[in-house]
Amino acid sequence: MGLITNMRSRMQVVMWTILVLFVTSMAIGGLVGGASITDIFGGSPSNLAMLACRPDDRRIVYGANLPMLLKLAKSRNLTIDEAVSAALCSGRQYLDSKNIPNTG
Repeated sequence: MGLITNMRSRMQVVMWTILVLFVTSMAIGGLVGGASITDIFGGSPSNLAMLACRPDDRRIVYGANLPMLLKLAKSRNLTIDEAVSAALCSGRQYLDSKNIPNTG
């Protein structure tokens, strides 16, 4: 059991590292032209992105989730408006809630 737990721990570290690097690269891409991705509106990242995204060819996307990030990564050949629209649709598609009944 210890081996599996250790592997899961290491995998989580690797996945978080990849996600942080990906989000950082997307944010830097937004600063030089494109979309800046932030978690919530009004936080430090979004406030900084607002300063960088004043030209018309840049967008700020709030409320990022993994499907949204993946769609943006695959949409580099689209215009900024098309890429952001596709990312927002993809992000909304995976938002849901479930009621899990108590079986105990």
